[in-house]
Amino acid sequence: MTNKLKYLSLVVVLLFFCIFWAIQSQNSRATNNETQANFALEDTLGVDKFSFGAAVISKKSGTVWSINDKYEVDDDMLFSLFSVMKSLEVKRPVPAGQRNQIIDLFFRSGLEVKIWKGKEVYKKFFVAGDSAESYAMLDKGEPYEVYIPGGFYMPIRQLFEINEEEWRNRTILKTSSATLKTLSVEYTSKPEDNLYVEFKSSKSVSGLDSGYYTLRGEQAVNMPRLYQYLTQFTGVKCDAYVNDPAVRDSIQKLEPFSKISLVDLAPEQSDVLRVYPSRSNVLGLLEKSGQVVLLDPKYMSKLLGVKKAFLPTKK
Repeated sequence: MTNKLKYLSLVVVLLFFCIFWAIQSQNSRATNNETQANFALEDTLGVDKFSFGAAVISKKSGTVWSINDKYEVDDDMLFSLFSVMKSLEVKRPVPAGQRNQIIDLFFRSGLEVKIWKGKEVYKKFFVAGDSAESYAMLDKGEPYEVYIPGGFYMPIRQLFEINEEEWRNRTILKTSSATLKTLSVEYTSKPEDNLYVEFKSSKSVSGLDSGYYTLRGEQAVNMPRLYQYLTQFTGVKCDAYVNDPAVRDSIQKLEPFSKISLVDLAPEQSDVLRVYPSRSNVLGLLEKSGQVVLLDPKYMSKLLGVKKAFLPTKK
């Protein structure tokens, strides 16, 4: 209902005009709802591919998606994508006086968006935008101003400019309490701080296999603190990947500040991360792939545990 209609209702003007504006408002909302259904992703069941121009994000298996069949997609980015596509709303039709200008904007910088369910295109539309507004238009349709509720101010056209590196899965170490075998954190210059976590198997009274984590060579361990620390390794993420061979060649010749070694029951999840801090950032080198990653210093400080932090406090 428009502000004008609300005002007219409050001051109780002629009944004829109230009824007329109410009908107009209802028709307008119905039109907007119908148009919104053309852009918003109401039903996500079976959706397995998106394309934004030449960029393709597709489901491979289970919960694994890829970007351009090159990299695995980051879970957070994928969640954001579905949220955005479900929240896309129509603000208003483009005013008649601006229509030709906006149509020209679509021709100059419009981006085709497609959503697939299997081999069928479930939705197809175009997005465009300038510094002030975002627009969407069906093929041979009318342009509409669109937005995402909740204070989302980034131009939607810009949001759909897919960068492979930004969408790449940033999880570099991954394990779980059910699959972690050993975890070690070793320090080049302070070996007395080295931390070695091991899983100890045992049989319960009922004869069932069970076990617990402990520190190598230590009888007494602060178990709650140790288990809380281990939960951080269910998904260790980097800030970005550094695809510069010169940087990789350079740090490979250096002794790392520390080395995190994770051994999991699943061999593909086992890896070693060499850590190289500097004044401005922290670099990491994954031994399996030789990939250099950028790491957040505060985040890394929580992962670099030392043995004494998990021993009982002396009274």
